[in-house]
Amino acid sequence: MPEGFALRGLAIGPTGPALDLDVPAGSAIALVGPGGSGKSRFLRVLAGLEAPARGAVSAPGTAYAGLGSLDRRAKPQGLIRHGHGGEGARAAKTLAAAHLYDVRDRTIAELSPSQIALCELIVPLLSPEAVLLIDGQLDRLDPWALESVLDILSARKKFGGSFVVATNRPDIVEGCDFVIGIKAQEIRFSGSVHDLLRRGPKQTIEVATENTPSIRSLVDPLEVQVEEIPGGLALHAAEGQELAAKLLAQGYGDVRFILTRRPSLEEAIRSLF
Repeated sequence: MPEGFALRGLAIGPTGPALDLDVPAGSAIALVGPGGSGKSRFLRVLAGLEAPARGAVSAPGTAYAGLGSLDRRAKPQGLIRHGHGGEGARAAKTLAAAHLYDVRDRTIAELSPSQIALCELIVPLLSPEAVLLIDGQLDRLDPWALESVLDILSARKKFGGSFVVATNRPDIVEGCDFVIGIKAQEIRFSGSVHDLLRRGPKQTIEVATENTPSIRSLVDPLEVQVEEIPGGLALHAAEGQELAAKLLAQGYGDVRFILTRRPSLEEAIRSLF
């Protein structure tokens, strides 16, 4: 059974907080942040290819998928052999799952960006190492290729394998157990997706009325913050507007309905930076 890994006082830059994190086997971590923020460096530190500015990584073994790491003269079929995928039926199955079987004899230089990203993933996906480190390739995949790769990663997780992926796609982040936000070589956030949503933008209230001027005279400007609490929502009104918020919540006057909108995961990710 694969082991988990741990980060102890880890920092990749000279400033900013250090990260302490215990990652159980079978976990997925999303690294989010602007381009050039340090996501690739963070992965190289986890892979043991670079030294951290502070702290240490304790991992049983890693397989690293680096961007631009392939010889452009290489071919997908050769990568399968290099990744110990075997010959014959197993090699064909791996190439088919990665949507590369039809281009197995072409060089990397002849492939599309999505196909190149798949090729960069082949060897790590075939690796027996417990932790896979994926440097942005998932964001470059075509939808059908992404679905296949996520299925492969999900199967690895069921057997205790873990992966860390640099991504800014909310749909990928949503499926991860932990999120780490990085900007300017500093760790700005660490927690679950739920934690990220809780610290993101506040929920908003939308009020629909038949007679806009009358309701506006009551509440303009309305300053209400909405917070999710167990079993419902809490409305926090600005000073002097407590009554207006209460009347709105009760459907005062010509209010037809009141909608609350939760911030999306994309909005929560953007709010980190």
